[in-house]
Amino acid sequence: MKVLNLNYSEYDVIYLGFPIWYRTYPRLVASFVDVADLKDKVVRPFCTNEEGAFGIADFELSAAVKMKGGRLEKGLAVKSFNVASCDEELRNWIG
Repeated sequence: MKVLNLNYSEYDVIYLGFPIWYRTYPRLVASFVDVADLKDKVVRPFCTNEEGAFGIADFELSAAVKMKGGRLEKGLAVKSFNVASCDEELRNWIG
C-alpha cells in the first residue's frame, strides 16, 4: 500500500493527526505507520474526540511506532467541541 510518496529523510518530527474511533486511532493511520519510514523519527500525535483523551490510542500507537524504529512523544487530545478555541493550547503544545 502506498500512502504517501514522501522522502522521510527530510523530516525529524512527524505530526500525525486523527479522530479517535472506538478509543483508538483509525485503521488508515495504522496503514500509514505500516508503510512510513519512521526510523529515528519523533512522532507527535494529535487527535479530536468527545472525551478529550487518547483512550488506548497512545499505547497502541507507541508500540506501532516503536516497531518501526521511531519514538512517540506526548500528544495533544482536543474535545471536538473545543476545536475552534484551542489555538493557544495548540501553540503551547507545538512549542
